[in-house]
Amino acid sequence: MSENIIMETLNYQLQELLVNKQLSPRKIRNLILLRKMINRLATKPYISDEEVASLEEKFGDKPDIITWGDYFQVEVGIEHADKSDHAFEKVIQTITFDLIAAILIFTDKDKSFTTQVKDQQMKAQIKPADQYTSNDEESVHLGILLGYFHEMGLNMRALTDQDLAYFEQFASKKAVS
Repeated sequence: MSENIIMETLNYQLQELLVNKQLSPRKIRNLILLRKMINRLATKPYISDEEVASLEEKFGDKPDIITWGDYFQVEVGIEHADKSDHAFEKVIQTITFDLIAAILIFTDKDKSFTTQVKDQQMKAQIKPADQYTSNDEESVHLGILLGYFHEMGLNMRALTDQDLAYFEQFASKKAVS
């Protein structure tokens, strides 16, 4: 990949990791795919056009992180750059699975279901994390997925047949392990 193409598809905030060769070609490819997928699934902006314009007016430049794809790409790149390519890819796969799961779980659910998920999450989070049961962990995880579903505006119509096939394949691997 040429450096220009990489910088057009890799957020500027990751430039230092690139310069320091902390991102292998495999990690770069996975970060680019993550950003594209998330930007395709998210129907709500991370930062609104009005906020971007206001920040640009105030500081003379647009922020580096504008889309949900930018946010996740930078977060994963910075937090997991030191991992092996294989471990890094597992992080990307888990995020992909979780976002698809959020869409499948919460699309067309009534308010009572989402309220129950939020309530169970709050009850679990009262405890210290080291005292969580497996049910507590699941409640917290579902609450996080619900948050992504609403904040990102995840939408069933954005899922492709490829997304669904990936989800099924990943779910079957998790069931075996």
